[in-house]
Amino acid sequence: PAVPPPGERLASAFELDMPTLDSLERVVCAAYLMRTISWTQSFLKVSFAAALNLVSDITHGIPGDTVLPTLGGTRVIFGVELFAKLVAGLTADQQVVKARAQVRQRVGSVTDAQIGTVLERITEDVTTRIARPPVAESGTLQDPDDFYCGDDGLLLTSAFLRVLSSPSANIVRRPDRWSAPKPGFFGPEWHEDHNPAQCTNDLTDYLGGALPALMYFADGEMRVSKSKRLTMPELKMETLMPLWPLLETAMDKKASTLALVVAVQAMLVSLVCVNGERRCRRVAISTRYAVRKALTQIDHDLAAFTEAATNGCLISERNKSNMEMLRSFVDFTHRRHEHPPLSASA
Repeated sequence: PAVPPPGERLASAFELDMPTLDSLERVVCAAYLMRTISWTQSFLKVSFAAALNLVSDITHGIPGDTVLPTLGGTRVIFGVELFAKLVAGLTADQQVVKARAQVRQRVGSVTDAQIGTVLERITEDVTTRIARPPVAESGTLQDPDDFYCGDDGLLLTSAFLRVLSSPSANIVRRPDRWSAPKPGFFGPEWHEDHNPAQCTNDLTDYLGGALPALMYFADGEMRVSKSKRLTMPELKMETLMPLWPLLETAMDKKASTLALVVAVQAMLVSLVCVNGERRCRRVAISTRYAVRKALTQIDHDLAAFTEAATNGCLISERNKSNMEMLRSFVDFTHRRHEHPPLSASA
């Protein structure tokens, strides 16, 4: 069997050693909110795993929820939004009601007073240890940890990937046909000229459209369409296209993974750093040109090796076989640059 790439191997090993820490959200809770988890375990008399799950739900959002939390128009993690609503006394707010129901679902026998105490303790600790409390006058965050919860926050990217993985969105899966949300469905459209991205949060809608395309390519490239069998198993796709195995793992699980979150965040940060003044457009144009040029050169060399192999040259026969594999890989890359996903397997 193919060996998974390092990022996937590390994440898989982490899950095997500590099954409860199977997501970025739980890892962050274990790292920053361990006292809160222990207090919840003792207060509600539940197992460590149950306490961790509950703290993670209240901190990062209820599984399956498709609402992206905001505060004063700024993306935040669920625990920060919930804290602000609890402080404001918005007990009838939909998100507060959902949070209370989630505690009851996770714990079972619990009083309303206990639920209120748990929500207050967890959300207060979230705003103290992970993201700063909101400022009443502006409704924005004071010095949030940019790595996790700021404009380029890793947890915010992860939260959106969990939305895309939810049964309601049904986007993270093996595609049976090409489909993607319409531009603008998840927020303002990214446009390098008219609306360049200043941070990864500005690319939310872009990611909502790009991820289905990436999954479509990862699922179908260099495979026989009906059986999904690799057309050339000799090619080590986990090395040539390390993102593809991460996408395939997520599609098979129908859920986001720790490795995929990190990979997608790296992609978005790279785009933020490059975009503006048509730099992304120039990169795309130069890349397409380089791939077309490479394909032309490969066809020229392949023809020469084919002719020599026909005349009985054994070395040329081996070179011809290697060149055919290379051409297949470059040809799929060429198609990816020249055609929309609908034509990827044409």
